[in-house]
Amino acid sequence: MQNMVSLADYEGLQGFGGGDLGSAATLDELNKAISAGYDVSSQTGGGALRPQSLESTLKVLTYLDQHVKLWKKLAKLPAYSTVEEYNELNDYGADSGAFFQEGGLPREEDTSYTRRTALIKFIGNTRVVTHPMTLVRSAHGDVMALEARNGTLWIMRAVEKGLFYGNSYWNALEWDGFRAQLLSTAGGNVIDAQGMPLNESVLETGAQTVASNFGMVTDVFLSVAAMANIAKTFFPRERVNLPAPEKGVVGVPITHFSSQNGVLQFNPDVFIKEGGPVLSAGQIGAPATSGLGIVAGSATGSGTSLKSGTYGYSVSAVNQNGESLAIADGGSDITTGGDGKYIPLTITLPTATPTIDQPAAASFRIYRRTASGTKLYLRTVVPADDAGYTVGNATFVVRDLGADIEGTSEAFMFDMNPTQVMAFKQLAPLMKLPLATISAAIRFMILLYGVPILYAKRKGLLVKNIGSSASPLNLPS
Repeated sequence: MQNMVSLADYEGLQGFGGGDLGSAATLDELNKAISAGYDVSSQTGGGALRPQSLESTLKVLTYLDQHVKLWKKLAKLPAYSTVEEYNELNDYGADSGAFFQEGGLPREEDTSYTRRTALIKFIGNTRVVTHPMTLVRSAHGDVMALEARNGTLWIMRAVEKGLFYGNSYWNALEWDGFRAQLLSTAGGNVIDAQGMPLNESVLETGAQTVASNFGMVTDVFLSVAAMANIAKTFFPRERVNLPAPEKGVVGVPITHFSSQNGVLQFNPDVFIKEGGPVLSAGQIGAPATSGLGIVAGSATGSGTSLKSGTYGYSVSAVNQNGESLAIADGGSDITTGGDGKYIPLTITLPTATPTIDQPAAASFRIYRRTASGTKLYLRTVVPADDAGYTVGNATFVVRDLGADIEGTSEAFMFDMNPTQVMAFKQLAPLMKLPLATISAAIRFMILLYGVPILYAKRKGLLVKNIGSSASPLNLPS
């Protein structure tokens, strides 16, 4: 009978499961079986019949909207012009002569006012989706909506970073972030942590400083690492009451600090970085670096904050499109030979002619590294105008005075009163603006027009040079 299986064939099949592959003919028949396999490029055999299995949920490997902390908490007020003006009431009059004799005439006092201006700045990006892409069945929903969301989050990153670190002195297209505004006031509120972690003493001093200027700190914005170090200073010394572990969970998240001048809320922000590491590759449209270079001279002078050590330097060029690759020091690392000296840095300017695709540099960023490390940290930014930059111009010199410490971060303490202290004035809220269709693609811009304003600069405070400690028990009291 045709359907009968011989004993020899049966034994061969049994051998396949037990280690004996049986006859060569049986093995050949088994190899002819259709299999799905793993090769995603194969479109033959079983691979041609295998459907693709792509999850509908897009895996996001970068930041999300919940990472944007300051923008969400900052009050948004309408602006009505590209130049926003506001008045400051600085003083009700001189603080003297309030008492006078019976029947006399009190002293005449004048209120002090100051008119200030802030320039609206423009942030945006363009997104393009081809027409065929709008017709295909996307794994993650409407492609236009997805790109609009992505463009919005791109704007949010630029805004959040700009709220802290924007500087019109470095780039005229930028607004002045709160760091630049805090430092623009002579004798502004700044605390130097000198490489130590943020602790109770610094927080209390900051709150007291703001309170002495008639403000009350409500929020502290700091890096994630600085926030973790705060916890390390509190737990080993039992400064908080730890609850009994529940279901094996230990630890308590620290969210607020009760100072003598109000309760401060902690806002760890991923856009506040330790040290500001240099780019690993140049950005598209950044200035050409042909001819750009930096050479450190011998340490000399006295009276600076630069600590004894060996340092190396790099320099990059920046325009409105982005930052170039940093060019390393053309000489050798410099050993200071003692504290308090400065290191002169000679910058050789680019010789390449600017083009439409690669406009001229608006500023130059100077980075420093320690001899034992390979990571570069931003030390200063020199505007091109200050450097006397023109194509073919030779060099300029700056001094590293050691005001900033490698690998440290900063924290911002604010009284976030929306009408009296700080706000974001927006000429136009975040919006989507369609562009003309000139090809089989849909183009649109995501735009935001506005400027952050710190009306009362002494009701904010900057803590700089915040470090970390491998051993929290060694922290100062």
